[in-house]
Amino acid sequence: MPSHLKEELHKKSSLNGRSLNAEIVSRLEKSVDEEANKIEHVNIDLLEQLQAALDQRQALGNQVHTMQERLGGLSILLSNLNHHVIPALCQAKNTRLGSAGTTYGDKDRLCAFVNGFFGASGIVFYIRDGHSNHSALTVLLKGDTNNFLADATSMTVERLPREREVLELFQELDERGLLDVAEFATTRVKQTRDLPVEQAIEELEQYKTKPVRSNIYEFLSLFFSEPDKVKSKWFVEEWKKLN
Repeated sequence: MPSHLKEELHKKSSLNGRSLNAEIVSRLEKSVDEEANKIEHVNIDLLEQLQAALDQRQALGNQVHTMQERLGGLSILLSNLNHHVIPALCQAKNTRLGSAGTTYGDKDRLCAFVNGFFGASGIVFYIRDGHSNHSALTVLLKGDTNNFLADATSMTVERLPREREVLELFQELDERGLLDVAEFATTRVKQTRDLPVEQAIEELEQYKTKPVRSNIYEFLSLFFSEPDKVKSKWFVEEWKKLN
């Protein structure tokens, strides 16, 4: 034992009125007790953290269960919509979808309809003359038992905010897998909204079409008065991912 430490222990033992050995034993016992207390505190902290983690896991499990129940309810609702509500409302094979009156409203309406219409097996886009713009979009949504025509939208790509709306519609279709079966008429089409819906669809189906995939810039160019002069760089970058 170093001399300075031994001298310090002698002083402490004399001060505490006990032998050197008793002083050493007392200090060892105190050290062991302090270490045990530290371990106990650490264990308590770990137990509290473990309990908190278990509580959090249980809470997440409850949230997941609740979400699964809600999704199950939505699935049943959408199934009923497609198998019962739509057939009941659309007794004719062809149905015209009314315009929302605004470009963003038409976009939201089409996106909502596409997400809820599970029977969709194909989609065809047409470009016609617009009213407030040079061009406007017509959409024919095809199903095994029903067709839905939106030929009164004012959607266009002639300005950036309007282009974004058309892009969002196409992104929605891409997520649904419908862009892989989407086509577009290679020339501008006549206005059809004043025709009976059956006649309008017959008219539109006379036009030559091609797939949207790999030809998306050709489709976009049809919105402009001189399609041959339209450059892909005019459009936002996100179109490349859909092409």
